[in-house]
Amino acid sequence: MEEQIESHLSKYDLDLRKTHNGRFMDQKLTPDNLSFICDCIRNYTESDKSKWFTKKDIWYSQYLEVNVIAIYNKPNPKDPSAKREYDKFVGQPLRLLASAGILEDKKIGLQYHYKIQNYELLDLLALSQMNSLRFLGYYLTKVLSDSGELRYFRSYYDKYVSKILANEDLIELRDRYSCFIRGNTGIRGALEPNRIFNKIFNILAVLWRMPGEKGGKITDYPMIYKDIEYNDINWRDLNKKKDLTRKQSMLLHEAEVKHEKITDYEMIKAKAAIKSRHMLASELHDKLAGGEATQAHHIFPDKVFPQYRSTLENIILLTGSQHNSRAHPSNNTQVVDLDYQRQCLMSKLDSIEQSEKNKDGFYSLVKFIEMLNDIKGYNLRVDSTVNQVKDKLTQA
Repeated sequence: MEEQIESHLSKYDLDLRKTHNGRFMDQKLTPDNLSFICDCIRNYTESDKSKWFTKKDIWYSQYLEVNVIAIYNKPNPKDPSAKREYDKFVGQPLRLLASAGILEDKKIGLQYHYKIQNYELLDLLALSQMNSLRFLGYYLTKVLSDSGELRYFRSYYDKYVSKILANEDLIELRDRYSCFIRGNTGIRGALEPNRIFNKIFNILAVLWRMPGEKGGKITDYPMIYKDIEYNDINWRDLNKKKDLTRKQSMLLHEAEVKHEKITDYEMIKAKAAIKSRHMLASELHDKLAGGEATQAHHIFPDKVFPQYRSTLENIILLTGSQHNSRAHPSNNTQVVDLDYQRQCLMSKLDSIEQSEKNKDGFYSLVKFIEMLNDIKGYNLRVDSTVNQVKDKLTQA
């Protein structure tokens, strides 16, 4: 995936001193929001990937309505009182995708019209939030580098590594960025650049594993992904309190429910992607592989390992007979045949190997290795070859 992103972005000069694009990033943009809108675009253009669409086409699509209410607990998109919120929620990702060359855009009157320009990359961003996070990292780095500003962010990181970082360094970096934006784009006030800086800075902080910005100050901890999710509840503050108030308990419950809905959505999306990828042909070639493969099976059970329920490398496409007779003997989903589980892992590894050879970014050998190390207790190096992983699975 990284090669695809770099190859795509290398075609564009994103220097803000030339583009004067003040909307290359925006204050409501997060990886999960970007991934979700990409998924909505993919769904809307499913019958015709070349058709033009507008912000309102995505905004009022049935797919967005059903999922945004369930996942983000937002009001109905058709509610007039929610107009301002949805204008940003849908519009800002579209502007970023156009700025990055994933969408083609043209302005007719006061309204932008869009068309997919790089479907493969859009598809990868829609596939998972982590893909969108990685893309944003490459994209923001490219914009800052082309604009001559990346070195100042790197200097900040170097000070953190050298343990000489002070809050004044954050203020200096933020003020410099704000001054640069006001001098090279149509944005003039100081408030908006500071808000956008927060989004850029915290995404890089997650990827560079350094403290981010909160309330205008350096955080006491390196940022993690959960810290930058869209409208996320502050888990850190809630989890550190032993005696939660009723309101705090309700907030924690809401956060847990929201997380469950998001993971359900991500799992459904992952299973659909697996079925589309393998075109209803079983990935495991044994005597039960004949016929349509309709079962997207978790190799490691999602109830036992919920952290991998939407991981593509943990989902394998099987026929009904394979799933009900071998993966779960006698169709008992509480039972896992460990020998067949190993066969599933070997077959999944074949699919991953093909993806790596094609460099299509769909599967990741590194993710597969990390999952095995976590669940099976292996000590495989993340740069292990496919054959080395196969040898380990054979020996285990």
